[in-house]
Amino acid sequence: MTKRHFEKEKLTKESGRINKTEGVSKTKKRELFDIFNTEAKKNVDKVTKKNNQKKEIKIKDLVDKLNEWGDAQNKPQKLEDMLPFLKSSKEEIEYAKKFKETVDSFTKLMESGKVDEAIKVSQSLKWKEPQKKNFTEQEWKDFVNARAKIAKLLGFQVVGNKEKFFVLEKEGYLIQMKHFMHASGSGYNNGRINEIELSKGKINALRSNGWYNKPKDEGMKKILDEIVAYLN
Repeated sequence: MTKRHFEKEKLTKESGRINKTEGVSKTKKRELFDIFNTEAKKNVDKVTKKNNQKKEIKIKDLVDKLNEWGDAQNKPQKLEDMLPFLKSSKEEIEYAKKFKETVDSFTKLMESGKVDEAIKVSQSLKWKEPQKKNFTEQEWKDFVNARAKIAKLLGFQVVGNKEKFFVLEKEGYLIQMKHFMHASGSGYNNGRINEIELSKGKINALRSNGWYNKPKDEGMKKILDEIVAYLN
């Protein structure tokens, strides 16, 4: 029973008790009833006011939460924050790091003509790659939809979005990439973007297991940083 109902019930009971009281004139009973009725109604009003205030607070809290939720829907999130099931295990992260270090070392040695040393380095990666997660068909769909949503919130136009191929456009720049659910050592900064090409007119940048042509244009660098921060 709420306080408001309790006060009303008390009012009803007290009214009945006053009416049943013997030896008291009807006029006196009326006066007693009016006095009690006035006080009781004050109590009911107080309780009602408090309840309304509580309701207003609850409604305000609910509105604030809905606004926060709405804001969150309209702000881009990082891919792993949006889809926690994508997060790599410690073993996968460590392997990707070692793999990248080995590839970088191999590339430098080959570029300097130290072929024998490069071959030795390539053979040093003997540990077994950790078992990769098996994603469900629904998780693949969620991944494809999530990256498109993030890209749109960042101001990109989604030109193509199918399986590993993801194509975007923004401010005249065309961005084509191979984008995987699994992060790997062959990915950009050990991430999910394996190959990426950025172009605008004659300006072109291409990355595939290393940069063939790094982005020199400031606008292109900014777009690359944005993509990597949210989607890699």
